[in-house]
Amino acid sequence: MVAFSFGVHGMAKPLLSVHLIDGTYELFRQFYGRRRFEKKGAAPFGAVAGVMHSLLEMIEKGATHVGVATDHVIESFRNRLWPGYKTGEGIEPALRAQFTPLEQALGAMGVAVWPMIELEADDALASAARAAAADKKVQQVCIWTPDKDLAQCVRGNRVVQVLRRAKLILDAAHMAGTRVSGRQVGPEPDVVVYSFQAVKNLPTADAGMICFKDAEDDERARKLTWLGINKDTYSRTASQGAYKWMYDVEEVGFKYHGNSIMAAIGLVQIKWLDQDNSYRRQIAAWYRARLAGHSTVRLVEVAPGCESATHLFQVLVNSRDAVMLALNEHQIYPGVHYRDNTEYSMYSYAAGTCPNAARASSRVISLPIHMNLSGDDVNMVSDILLRYAK
Repeated sequence: MVAFSFGVHGMAKPLLSVHLIDGTYELFRQFYGRRRFEKKGAAPFGAVAGVMHSLLEMIEKGATHVGVATDHVIESFRNRLWPGYKTGEGIEPALRAQFTPLEQALGAMGVAVWPMIELEADDALASAARAAAADKKVQQVCIWTPDKDLAQCVRGNRVVQVLRRAKLILDAAHMAGTRVSGRQVGPEPDVVVYSFQAVKNLPTADAGMICFKDAEDDERARKLTWLGINKDTYSRTASQGAYKWMYDVEEVGFKYHGNSIMAAIGLVQIKWLDQDNSYRRQIAAWYRARLAGHSTVRLVEVAPGCESATHLFQVLVNSRDAVMLALNEHQIYPGVHYRDNTEYSMYSYAAGTCPNAARASSRVISLPIHMNLSGDDVNMVSDILLRYAK
């Protein structure tokens, strides 16, 4: 989506996206990344060529305002302040020899380049981000670096940090049918993982689904889930030619593929997903209306703009375990979703690192929410909860 501003004559002007690149990081990434594939030895300026190709690809995809900051020298004023601060010592000569050629190539390409001597590339990126964000013609500033120090510059969706190498994985186990700002969840992450069970919003037997943004990731996952074989049974039997049975095992895989029965159940159930989720949201609305204004029960709010699938309806109470036992006496069986991970023995080493999760972990209850609940059922559960919550 392209946003617009309007000039004095009412002509629409598209707002700008500014892309700020950590050139030194990109050079290092290309240098060591290409080494894995260049069996006959690295080309003299292979890393420079890699960075330029990456920037050209960005421009071809629509980037119009690009700036690259580089460390012309590694040392900066910080070396005078802190003994032992990073230096250029140990940088391979073949890599160091590409610093200046990269800056020259960027300039020849017409890209704004800031070779830093007294300051560092990070300083240039931070300064450029602040200056661009202050410009009303700029819609968004994207800082392309994994350096956590630049996270200080992030401001909502206006100034963002883009991790080129990282894969964003969305755990959508409870999100089948969830929408944010009117859109189904899923297009933004690199990987979306769904969980299907008889009790989930999309009821099937135990199964799951993984969706990939990158076709190469999808292709590799399909092989790995089928023992590493590069052709599934259907492909082999449907192919033409005398060697249709021929396949290869490119790497060790697993027996993790789903089966057609699970998929068939899911394909039928998906027709009813939005309708069922709508009723779940109605149940949640009944709970909220009945429990609102009571200090002994804290509601867990849904984020603005989110149309939740409402797989769970959670509240926070004191003396959680006693409240659950009291509800059990009335044949009401809530759940706990979820305990703080650091309470499990395998993650106990991180105890105390997630204080908010720890506080919620001892208080959270998931109240019954399923398609057979009526408004009267919700009122009964709510009234009994309020009786015992202190």
